[in-house]
Amino acid sequence: MPIKTYWWRGGGGQGNYGDKLGPAIIQALSGQQVQFCSIEDADILAIGSVLETWFWPHDSWSHYSGFIWGVGRMLGKHPIQFRNARFAAVRGHLTEHSLSSSIITPVAVGDPGLLCPALHHPVRAPRFKLGVWPHWSELHNPHFRRLIESSPDICLIDPCGDIRSTLDQVVSCEAIASSSLHGLITADAFQIPNCWIRLNSGNEDTAGMPLFKYLDYYSGYSTSAPVPSSLTAETKLDSILMKASLSHHSSVSGLQETLLRVFPFRRT
Repeated sequence: MPIKTYWWRGGGGQGNYGDKLGPAIIQALSGQQVQFCSIEDADILAIGSVLETWFWPHDSWSHYSGFIWGVGRMLGKHPIQFRNARFAAVRGHLTEHSLSSSIITPVAVGDPGLLCPALHHPVRAPRFKLGVWPHWSELHNPHFRRLIESSPDICLIDPCGDIRSTLDQVVSCEAIASSSLHGLITADAFQIPNCWIRLNSGNEDTAGMPLFKYLDYYSGYSTSAPVPSSLTAETKLDSILMKASLSHHSSVSGLQETLLRVFPFRRT
């Protein structure tokens, strides 16, 4: 029997990289086929900010009895109760606190995107000083385009690219600058210095980039969350490289080990 799961299938191109990771990682770790289904019928939810009411048919979340493994909330504002869900892990402590009435026993935290090296672990051989990974909704933004075209030492990482080729691109860069959460998570997974950047256009919440979900992810580390850097027409390569950080990377392996330990569909 295939493992049933749900993932958001929007975005351009081949679909948003971060959302495609969920089923790919479930399949890699379990050794079983994965089948897309409606969210309320999933055996497991892994990766994404789908613990919000608008992803679910009315009140179906209260009857959901599958596993929650590393997913989180987008905004964390509207009450939602998962009375029957089996919590293996949530993305971060902000999600955990917002669901405190649903989570009865201690739960692990961490984003399973940190396990992407299990899918493909290319040899690290940097050819670029910086990889720029926009959120899928910002791919054609002129500020990103201007930065990418300003130096041959910068490469564009397609936020809707194939998983394997995306990972190849990531390890070809000395540092990563990203407005996409999963760009930052992937860089962390390979312990590559990275810089969280934001356009501060005012559209971040509606485009799927609210501060909540980034701070939720960083809450799983013992270090404080980084402050996002504004991307403007004047932003240059050197200024981003100066801000690229490794500060929380000592905790990555611990999160990876915890996520593997609580994964509910181990190979038999």
